[in-house]
Amino acid sequence: MKLKSIVAWSLAGVICLNLIGCSDGKNKETQSAVREDQTAENDFPAPVELSISTFRVGTHSAAVAEARYFKEFQEYYNGVDRQKITLKVEEMPSDEEYYNQMKIRAASNTLPDVFEGKDGVLELAVENGIAVDMSKYVNADEQYKKELGESTIAFGSDWEDGGLYNISYGLQAIGYFYNKEMFDKAGISPAKTWDEWTSNLEALKASDACKAPLSMMTGENGWTTNLILASIIGTSEEAGNRFMNTRYVDTYQTPEVMDAFSQIQEMLQEYSLPDAVGSDYATAANHFLNEDTAIIANGPWMTPDFSDPDKAAEGFDQKVGVALFPKNGAIYQLERGYSIAKSTKEKEDAAFKFIQFKTNAYGQTIHLEEAGVLPLTSDIQMSEDYKQNNPHVAELVELLDTIEYKYQTIDTISYPTAISSLGTLYPQLVDGSLTAEELVRLLDDAAAKDASYKNE
Repeated sequence: MKLKSIVAWSLAGVICLNLIGCSDGKNKETQSAVREDQTAENDFPAPVELSISTFRVGTHSAAVAEARYFKEFQEYYNGVDRQKITLKVEEMPSDEEYYNQMKIRAASNTLPDVFEGKDGVLELAVENGIAVDMSKYVNADEQYKKELGESTIAFGSDWEDGGLYNISYGLQAIGYFYNKEMFDKAGISPAKTWDEWTSNLEALKASDACKAPLSMMTGENGWTTNLILASIIGTSEEAGNRFMNTRYVDTYQTPEVMDAFSQIQEMLQEYSLPDAVGSDYATAANHFLNEDTAIIANGPWMTPDFSDPDKAAEGFDQKVGVALFPKNGAIYQLERGYSIAKSTKEKEDAAFKFIQFKTNAYGQTIHLEEAGVLPLTSDIQMSEDYKQNNPHVAELVELLDTIEYKYQTIDTISYPTAISSLGTLYPQLVDGSLTAEELVRLLDDAAAKDASYKNE
């Protein structure tokens, strides 16, 4: 039986996205971005400085969005029209460094005022009692509550005590991108089954249409490779789909997971470039943008790169197609989002104002406009102008209506120690010193070393 989704917080409403026009920090949309009680003239709360760390800098796909948030928030909370809130921003070179640092800080109670909780960070903060329950803030603002949607609130409240410790900022919906010219040369179209996927890879390899069919990677978090891995498991009928929708799985030693790693082994050995072993995301992305490879698994935030003259040749965006994974599968999950570290009431109140600014309807449009992150609810619809200027995102949204299997990323369902171990396990899988059966046993061992193992 094929599953529409077994995720309790399924987000079917995203199909009718609506884009509010982009504008500067002093326009009408920004002025209504955060609703506050009216205060007497010059009777604002005392100024507050918030500490925030971010990895969305430099060439990161969301760097423009992040800079825009900071600029507009500072302009809005300026001490003239309303309270003055100053952002003290610490920039980090990568998401890996960010989450490694946040785990250390969560353990030592030195988190910044606003933090993101992926990779076990929020679990540590909740366990240590230093994450703020934001229910009182959200319940006090019905309009904001509506803009978040019931699914977002349920996702952020999925804790034993029901506290709302996290507010998501967008939806991840991920298939893959492919080079239409290369597919035409190889005489293929997007695969409907995994057997056809393998046949397509072989056809691309035999056609000399590209240097290698796939943009894969085993460095960093193995992102593009793990998206394919998750999709093989997630479309493996009921058992595999249940596995890919289970938060913190008990064991990787299942037939579906072992088969998926066997297929990944073949893809890395036969259909990827040699530097896939050990390479990072930038390398994998550049291979696709430079037309070395025909396929990359990734989300809509990558689409601006297709027409960026600094990253791809002129006209490359016209060559790119969008597809769901075989068996009409797709990653479909909420982003982890933002949390508040316990502090003074004044800082916690200001921190929530910042989170609200980033996640309300206006904030969601910034994520969509600048970073290709899909909004949380159908209250935000995509304009015709946006569709014309962002055809790949529009095409993906149309495809979402045909999804038969929805599932999460392997990062989301796994203990962080298990994911971290893949960086050393994948190279051994590729050189043949590990079998898929041996790899999943080692994954179980790595998961058992996590501080939160079976404590949720």
